[in-house]
Amino acid sequence: MKKEEIEQYKSKANPIVLFILIWLLFPITFFADIIKIIKSQNESEYYLFPTNSKYWKFKALVYLPFIITLFASLNKLYLLRDKGINIKPIYKNNRIFPSNQIIYIEAPRSFNKNLKLYFIDSHGINVDTETIVYQYLKSKNLNVLRTEVAFWQAMTTLVYWDEIYDFIPEYGDDIPRDLFTPEFYIKRKAKIDEKYQFIQKNGIVGILETSINNYIKNNYFSRLVNDQNEELHISDPLIKAFIKRIDLKQFCFITYNIVKDYNSHRAGLPDFIAWNKYDLVHVEAKRFKEKVLKSQEYWFELFDREEISYKIIRVKNKKTYNKTLERNI
Repeated sequence: MKKEEIEQYKSKANPIVLFILIWLLFPITFFADIIKIIKSQNESEYYLFPTNSKYWKFKALVYLPFIITLFASLNKLYLLRDKGINIKPIYKNNRIFPSNQIIYIEAPRSFNKNLKLYFIDSHGINVDTETIVYQYLKSKNLNVLRTEVAFWQAMTTLVYWDEIYDFIPEYGDDIPRDLFTPEFYIKRKAKIDEKYQFIQKNGIVGILETSINNYIKNNYFSRLVNDQNEELHISDPLIKAFIKRIDLKQFCFITYNIVKDYNSHRAGLPDFIAWNKYDLVHVEAKRFKEKVLKSQEYWFELFDREEISYKIIRVKNKKTYNKTLERNI
């Protein structure tokens, strides 16, 4: 969320906080009652529970608005938290990585023997954690693209196509034999760095569109583009929209890190990218207690350093969610 949007939401919350502070002054009337009772010398003056109906009407007028305002304020703070502003963590240890908020959602557990299909979605279908998170993101009216290994590997290959395939040891090899070794970048360092500088200045839209068109027109095939995801269509309109939407610096940073070390850096990127006209965020889907992998920690640390927005969405079993929540507050 952008800074001006955060300030906008905070400014909307301020009047509510002000009302709470004002209404909190009214419990002083109760203390006044207690003081009068203590000072009273005459039993007839004892009026902790007066029968005067006007007194109770006055108290109702005082405290009913206070209760309504308090409820509205708490609800507003929850909405702010859901917007990505970390007003107050729900859980004590909910911030594994600095400056990023973990979001908790819930879904019924399926009890399916297939451990991957751990949850039941809103249609009653057994699905995996990623599907629950995908449906959650779509419910927020966001564009959502599945990323991970295959997507970013394909984007990197299409951008650095000429540099990757400038030298293949033997005819018919699908990928350079040294691709997953340190020698790959060492041998091509000058050309890769030159392409990196070029796309930083000239953008990625033209290069990617040309590369995609050539790939389709010439019936190219590379495991680096289709590996692990046969349904990845590089001509998908959503991918084209993403290319035009993503920040150039962010795209260059990710693909440059991958092309320098395909073996280590192509893994660990978040499951999704979600965006609208205001914001773009990388999203990792996890079950409630599922561990973050070392390869994911590597990218999250880089994202923190480069101030790239990401979220970890953890899905909790709906039946035990409320008890766990209360236990950890």
